[in-house]
Amino acid sequence: MNVGERIRELRERRSFGQAELARLVGLTPNSMWAIEAGRQRPRPATLRKIAQQLGVPVEHLTKDGDANHGPDGYEAVTIVKRP
Repeated sequence: MNVGERIRELRERRSFGQAELARLVGLTPNSMWAIEAGRQRPRPATLRKIAQQLGVPVEHLTKDGDANHGPDGYEAVTIVKRP
């Protein structure tokens, strides 16, 4: 689950409309849609505002929900340098 999916899930659980949350954090509804859709990454300051409005720490939005995937949703890869 990526940051946008977590934001959407928490927003819906708290009965916020997308436009309402966007207004509360100083975004346009289109920007909020793009973040939730994974088309745009929120800036750190915006992420803090979103987390505050949703009542969670920022880490809750950015945490890795799957041990094999990074916070951006891409599969984590370990690079091993051979001697």
